[in-house]
Amino acid sequence: MPKNALSRLAMPIAMVLLIAFATAPPRALANDPYECIDDLSEYEIDYRLRWIERHFAEHERYSKIWWWGWLSVMGAAAISHAVAFFAIPDQPTQNEYRMLRERMFINAVGATFTTGQMSILAMTSAHAPRKLRKMPANTVEEKRTKLHRAVTLLERSSERQILGKGAHAHAAGIGWAIGTGTYLTVRDHDALTLAQAFVLPLVVVQGRIFTQPRAAIRAYEQYRVIGCFGREGFALPPLRTVKRADWDITPGLGSLFFTVNF
Repeated sequence: MPKNALSRLAMPIAMVLLIAFATAPPRALANDPYECIDDLSEYEIDYRLRWIERHFAEHERYSKIWWWGWLSVMGAAAISHAVAFFAIPDQPTQNEYRMLRERMFINAVGATFTTGQMSILAMTSAHAPRKLRKMPANTVEEKRTKLHRAVTLLERSSERQILGKGAHAHAAGIGWAIGTGTYLTVRDHDALTLAQAFVLPLVVVQGRIFTQPRAAIRAYEQYRVIGCFGREGFALPPLRTVKRADWDITPGLGSLFFTVNF
């Protein structure tokens, strides 16, 4: 490959690597929250269980609204566009009929893909409280088992929320918009249709990312600090911490996203 071609490729490759590293999940903290569960006293187990359950209780409603809301909207869009694709009435010209079917097909596929993705990668924080409530906590060993499950659910909630705001989540919307918009351009669709094809996927994807729950990311980081703290007689941190604003900057392809959580 010529040197000038390599130099032209260097900057795009560097930008992709920078975005990948910047949006990668944070490296594990020094404390393993599972390490000392078997050594905790009943009081220490109760403290940690209350801490995790309180976090889930505070954020359960928003997580459910977000997950069920987006799932319902995208599912309804998938069904309606699929029905429209098969039930399109005759148009004045064959070309208009073809273009209308193409638009309905693209919309149905995009909405179906998003619905399937959200169904498979469910928002863990929306379902974790229900799973914990089903577990017994009458004896010390039952509480210990429940704590292990609670830590696992908190960790999965954090990983799911990190996944939902990563660079690939932004790239999916950009790639879909470019791909479908280019296809419709080649197929001679009108200007309004092309504008919708390039803009609407970005609006939907960025709206989903911007409104996504993020509280579990910080909560898991905090829990890893207190997970084994106090095991050897040190004072436990206070159960309630001062609530403060939490900010986050997420780089996307060609942009930065600034989010403040209260």
